[in-house]
Amino acid sequence: MDLEITVRPQPESSETVFPPTTQRSVLHFVKYTPEKSYATLTEQPEENATTNVNICELCVCKDETLSCTGFSPKQRLHRVPVPEPSTYNGTFTTLNFEGNSISYIDENIWKAYRWAEKLILRENYLTELHKDSFEGLLSLQYLDLSCNKIQSIERRAFEPLPFLQFINLGCNLLTELSFGTFQAWHGMQFLHKFWKIP
Repeated sequence: MDLEITVRPQPESSETVFPPTTQRSVLHFVKYTPEKSYATLTEQPEENATTNVNICELCVCKDETLSCTGFSPKQRLHRVPVPEPSTYNGTFTTLNFEGNSISYIDENIWKAYRWAEKLILRENYLTELHKDSFEGLLSLQYLDLSCNKIQSIERRAFEPLPFLQFINLGCNLLTELSFGTFQAWHGMQFLHKFWKIP
């Protein structure tokens, strides 16, 4: 299946159009012919909708690494993609979404990536982290959230990450970290390095 990512100001008559109810965008598939599918960045039909994609056609899947980087501004991801179950015959231990336009982490998005050990969300548009932002990343050890627009981190946001060793929050809009930011039932006992550079 060939995959092209395009942005169109006006839908063609054969496209399926979703009503523009929010400003956030996700990938939706519109089928033109049985041989080809085209992805169009369209307005998201509802706040928490996610779309399954053949992630290895959109990104690079190699050596247990999923790398969705280097897109042009019009092709950048606005959400973490959910892979189709048959997309990749292995486990992703490294997830790299650096340099996209991800502004929000959907609830339960990480279920498909539960064995990931390294997550790079550097240079996106995240503004806040919630206590369920990383729910499902059971094996995560390295988290790079640098150079986003993060202004607030909810108490216990990192609690779902019992094996977290390294976290980078540098180059964000944080002015202070509240008491309990790193509070967790497991005590964050493996956390070795924390970067928050003004």
